[in-house]
Amino acid sequence: MEWQWNSGACLDAVTRAYTALNFCGVKIDFVTEKQLARGKGAQYEMIVLPGAENVLDSTVEAIGKLSASTRIVILGDSLHKDPYGRARPAEKLAFVQKRAIMFPVNADPQKDLWPAMLAQLGKAKALPDISVVGAETGKPVWGVEWLPAKVGGRTVVNIVNLTDKPADVMVIRRGKPVESKDLLSPGGREPVRHLKPITPVLAEIIAR
Repeated sequence: MEWQWNSGACLDAVTRAYTALNFCGVKIDFVTEKQLARGKGAQYEMIVLPGAENVLDSTVEAIGKLSASTRIVILGDSLHKDPYGRARPAEKLAFVQKRAIMFPVNADPQKDLWPAMLAQLGKAKALPDISVVGAETGKPVWGVEWLPAKVGGRTVVNIVNLTDKPADVMVIRRGKPVESKDLLSPGGREPVRHLKPITPVLAEIIAR
């Protein structure tokens, strides 16, 4: 996923947005205003603007031209001013705001941003087939970072529990549990079930 911000952006909003996206199992990227103007935004399923208040007119135009399939998430007063601090006319923002999901700049990452971003990524069919969920609930777990990848025909998932409490999880593919082993465990044979705090796990999916 991708977000846009500039030097005048609220760093706290960037941190909030990054934190929420980090627990969605998707790759996070950055895009500049020049890249947006060149059409790079079309490569992404979601663009997040966290407190990007002072931007070029070309940035607003580029975002407005994005396909309806690209989700737009706005925190705070993003896009409201030009680089010189002059207020942008409301009519120039109306189209983008109409299609965007809007949050206050201080939105809570866990309670507000995370569930909303997960839902939007799901609607955009941008979530990976492989995911890590709670062993008992079968639902995403806040505080567990994970990212699947293909390595030489094998499917691996980098997982780490960033909270201070252990978490019991299971790995699923398209909603169904799959067998996995932790390649970082002794002999690389232990099943991926119990995540200790701040202890990396490299799960390999066992094909059946």
